Parts: sequence; structure tokens; C-alpha cells
Amino acid sequence: MVSTIVPTFSILGGLPRSGITLLSALLNQHPEIYVTTTSPFVEILWRNYTVWTDEISKDDCNTAKIQSNKIPFLRSLTSAYFKGLTDKPIIIDKRRQWQNPENIKMYQDIFGSLPKVIAPVRDTEDIIKSYLTLFQNNNKELDLEGGSFQTSYNDFKAYYKLKVNDILLVEYDDLIDKTQKILDEVYVYLGATPYENDFTCIEAFEDESYHGINGLHSIRKTISVGEESMILSDAMIKKYQNYNIWKQHNSVRIHPLSSMGVKQI
Repeated sequence: MVSTIVPTFSILGGLPRSGITLLSALLNQHPEIYVTTTSPFVEILWRNYTVWTDEISKDDCNTAKIQSNKIPFLRSLTSAYFKGLTDKPIIIDKRRQWQNPENIKMYQDIFGSLPKVIAPVRDTEDIIKSYLTLFQNNNKELDLEGGSFQTSYNDFKAYYKLKVNDILLVEYDDLIDKTQKILDEVYVYLGATPYENDFTCIEAFEDESYHGINGLHSIRKTISVGEESMILSDAMIKKYQNYNIWKQHNSVRIHPLSSMGVKQI
């Protein structure tokens, strides 16, 4: 009997406009780590995961042998998917939708453990300013609903409030100001060997798909902060003033600059 080795993969989630693409490019420099582009895998896995229980096919799947094959099949599907992408031992699937609690439950059901989640975060006011700049450069009206911001935030908030242990918050300002230190913390978190990154010419490992907005996944060649002169209205500041949930008093948070794996109250 041939055993299938299931690659353990971590999640790159967090909040949009918080350095996710930059972090991906830097982590992909490590010879042991592969970070996907914005990945469809959570949707691929979900469609296969739910076929056992949806109204159309649940009766067909309701035999002991087929039911017993569910988890082995989904693990084999995972192996086949990532084997086609990389032979690196540490895989990170980049998709913020993973943070939806239903997707976390799916991961746990299939693999028997919670995923490690790397979550870049940034002050919400700065996120909105970044979006304003991006949409203005594309001659588009600002849209923060749906996948642009609100859905991603809601998924992150729901996951964060689960208070699970395996989440590593990466503050955007720390990623810019203490880049190698943050990367060192991430390597420890992932179980990778130490690695000195090259910050002289940062490039994406692979090109992202076009998501309808030019510059959405652009990164600078060197570590720097973008010039965003946007000023938010009082109404917008008021609307988003309580969105920085990881900074709120009595929130449970795990931060890369704190003791690894220790909850802080």
C-alpha cells in the first residue's frame, strides 16, 4: 500500500493593503518556502468537501465505504494540487477567505489540526487611505464593500475572535521598519531554517492574476512606505474607528515581537 504524504500548508491571510504581497515576495526568497499567488484552493477544497452533504449528492455519498473515503480523498486532492505547484517543503496558501470560520473548520476536519495563519494587519485608517490612492489612480470610485475590504475584514474579525493559538500577527509598520526581525520570527513560526533575505531588489516570485485594478499587487523594489496624502472625512473616520480589533483592550493577540505562541491579555 502506497502512503500519500500530505503537505502541511499554512495560511497567509490578514487584512488587505497590509503588506501581504510584500511579505509573500520576501518569504518566497527562502529556499524552503513556497507562497502561492492569490489562491483558488480554498474554493476547490470547499466544493469537494461539501459534495458529501449537499442536497444533490448526499444520498449517493451515504454509504459506509464512500463516507470512509472522504478524508483520504480530500488529503490526496491536497497533495496532488500542491505537488503540481512546488516541491518545497513549506507551503503557504495565500487567500484571506481562509479566515472564514467555516473554512477553518473544514481545514480542521480534513487535517486534524488548526492551520497556522500569518495575518498582516495595519491601522484601518491607513488601509482606507491606501485604497483611496489605488482607486483614484484607476479613475474609479472608492468601493470598500465585498472582497475589496469589508468581507475580508469580517472574515479576519470572525477568525480573530475565535481566539485560536495558531495566528501570527504581523504589523505593517513592523514589517517595514524591522523587516529581517519580522521574517526571522515568521521562519521560527513555520519551522524553517534561518535565512538572510535580500532587500536590494524585491520582486514577486510569480505574477498575480489581474483582479480589475491596476497596481493592486504592485510592490516596490526596496523596503519603503508609499506616499499617500489622502485625508479621510470625519464620517469615514467615525465609521472605521473601532476596526482595529487587535489593538483593543482585553483582546487576545499573538504578535511576532512577543513571546511566540503565548496569549497576551
